[in-house]
Amino acid sequence: LTGQFTTLAANPKTGIPAGSFFQPNPGFNGVNPTLADFNSNAAQQSFSIQGLQVYPREQRIGGLVKIDYEPTSWLKLYDSFLINRTEEVSTYGPNQGTYGGGFSGNAFLTVPANNPYNPFGVPLQVGPQAFNEFGVLQTNTIVTTFREVIGGTIQLPHGWYIDSNWLYGESDGTETMHNFFKFTGLQQALNGTLAGNEGQFFNPFADESVAGPNRVFYGNRQLVDSIFENIRSDIMQFHTAAGGTLWDLPSGPLTVAGGFEYRSEDYIMNDDPYSKAGNLTAPQFPIGTLTNARRYIWSIFGEVDIPIVGGSWSWPGLRSIELVISERQDYYSDFGSAAKPKFAILYKPFNDLTDRKSVV
Repeated sequence: LTGQFTTLAANPKTGIPAGSFFQPNPGFNGVNPTLADFNSNAAQQSFSIQGLQVYPREQRIGGLVKIDYEPTSWLKLYDSFLINRTEEVSTYGPNQGTYGGGFSGNAFLTVPANNPYNPFGVPLQVGPQAFNEFGVLQTNTIVTTFREVIGGTIQLPHGWYIDSNWLYGESDGTETMHNFFKFTGLQQALNGTLAGNEGQFFNPFADESVAGPNRVFYGNRQLVDSIFENIRSDIMQFHTAAGGTLWDLPSGPLTVAGGFEYRSEDYIMNDDPYSKAGNLTAPQFPIGTLTNARRYIWSIFGEVDIPIVGGSWSWPGLRSIELVISERQDYYSDFGSAAKPKFAILYKPFNDLTDRKSVV
């Protein structure tokens, strides 16, 4: 895409009114420009961009480790660790270029009248444009996820048990994008005041498929730099449960279970200062303060299984009827509490068939 420019003032010498739209002619090398090197055709001119990937390159590495250890017949310790890392590298276009400006309070980019490459004698507003001589966009995205569960189970007499475990999981993603123009840096380069290139003017008019008019600005990080966005989410949970047989009835064991749980969740976003301030000619990430959230959840829960029919109190067509009553209470730090009662009936007419009805 060759550059698009609009005159911001009339020039009586050339007779060109304010608001006139121009584009450089295809193939123009940007040297000693004249009005004849521009046209007012609204059709955009385009050319091939070198260095684009058809498909991104992706690499995935992961693993899982599980450990079970029983030092005694009544104690079992366990640990499970999972990790996965994904990296994707790609290039795409058009390159970083500019949408013209107007982001986060910045005015539109302008080519001043004193820019030696401006033949119109009046300031020009810069429209959508690609600066492909600086290379295509390059993006590198890395997401690392891991999850750890460690705990133990104690077996007690009469089928009673206590199980407690700790869980932590985290996912970290970073997208880094290279070759982005800073808004303030490009405006200073158009003005000839960019630090490190004072007195040298950026030429936005050349057809960069045939010329590289801005070589003196290559490597100036006041003009072109990298941007990034980080997103992190994590969960930490502590869980304890216990249960067993409270009473052996002729219809079967009356069992109870219960426990408590604590969970915290985080979601954190961050990006580079140029994106945050909107100081880019082609923003890719959100401008301003990004989302950061955290909450805590306390939970208690319990369940009672009551055998009504079963065991020695059973007949063909009525092998088992069991009532299950459970309750869970959650306390959220961000909006309050929630109760979740549940009632269920399990009917087993034959040993190989069970019908379950529940009300929540």
